[in-house]
Amino acid sequence: MHPTIPQAPTAAEAPRSLHATCEEARRGQCGYCCAMPGEPCAFSGTGPDGYHVARFAWAEASGLISATDFDVALETAAADPFTIATVIYDQGGTGMLTYDQIPPERRTIGDATGRLDEHNGALGVALAQWLARDDTKAEPDARRAANTAMDEIDAMLRELHELRSRLVGEIRASDDLSAVRVDALLERSRRERAR
Repeated sequence: MHPTIPQAPTAAEAPRSLHATCEEARRGQCGYCCAMPGEPCAFSGTGPDGYHVARFAWAEASGLISATDFDVALETAAADPFTIATVIYDQGGTGMLTYDQIPPERRTIGDATGRLDEHNGALGVALAQWLARDDTKAEPDARRAANTAMDEIDAMLRELHELRSRLVGEIRASDDLSAVRVDALLERSRRERAR
């Protein structure tokens, strides 16, 4: 018995929803983080699951999603430019905004992940040079690499601190708006019960 080979939608077909595309992408193992089939790459427990761009690339190459489906998924990516490590969140049923619906001033918080990726890449190279040093002779390049590694760590810590600070402020503002909505609902409920 031969398994059925999935076929990508033809060009005439409309792209699937992001949720349907994520469901197809999760059928394979992630080539970036090695999440197993059926498991998300990013899981918060309270919000939507996330999948690395690498997983969508695999799904397209495997014929599970079309190039159009892949493009729709990439449009929701919070990083520009994106990499294989960029996480795309399954917004199926969550009521979350798509990337193009997010106000531009709010998108900048997502840019921090791209900057962290850049610092992390430079850190990886610098640490590899440091690890490969030969302590039996002078290695000024290895020492410079160690300094670069420290600089990248410091830059990442700065980015993380700024990101945390901004996130705390945004969470407070969002919670305040939530409280206003709850108060309005409670007031409406009280008025309806009083009738």
